[in-house]
Amino acid sequence: MMEVILTLRIPESWFEDVAPLLDRPVTVLESVPDGVAGGRGLVEIRGDDEATQAVIEAIRSHPNVCHVEFVPLPEGGVLGRVVTSKCVACTALTGVDCFLTAASARSDGRVDWKLVTGSEGSLKELVDRLVAGGCEVDIRRARRPDLPRPLTDRQEEILRIALEAGYYDQPKRATIKDLAKRAGIAPSTYQEILQRAERKVMLTSLEK
Repeated sequence: MMEVILTLRIPESWFEDVAPLLDRPVTVLESVPDGVAGGRGLVEIRGDDEATQAVIEAIRSHPNVCHVEFVPLPEGGVLGRVVTSKCVACTALTGVDCFLTAASARSDGRVDWKLVTGSEGSLKELVDRLVAGGCEVDIRRARRPDLPRPLTDRQEEILRIALEAGYYDQPKRATIKDLAKRAGIAPSTYQEILQRAERKVMLTSLEK
């Protein structure tokens, strides 16, 4: 059994359409096949402003999306169901001994998948199916779940947002305020989580 993170570019998916609008997290909490070639996803979008509505409209207008329904969440943001007539990634998961635990849209149009694999060879089978379906696949991490992890899932997410936004570039391409907006949290909260993540990464590196 392995914990795996894949980064995918899925052909003809609505993720490409929403990418230019992303300044907030769009997370697929659950995704299952629907019919012969389609898929159904439970999607969460943080934020309640016009930008969130623009993301919803971009999803709705995609030619492979046949049903969209979102409702507001008490704590902010929206939760909804997205049904597609074609989803090669969803089809690839059918019958493979791998379990999708989370997925999130990236600003470059790709998608991060968090998976738990089952039997030996199941990851290779899934990757082969994805590639055969036209997906670009990058295996970013594969590790046994019983090994110690230096960062929590939240710290890893916060650090990844900073890296992808260019926070560590010279000159910086994003501020803490920009990053916090993407994460859907207050700047002070974002900075606190980021500093803890950075400290853990530095300590782990120095211990080696």
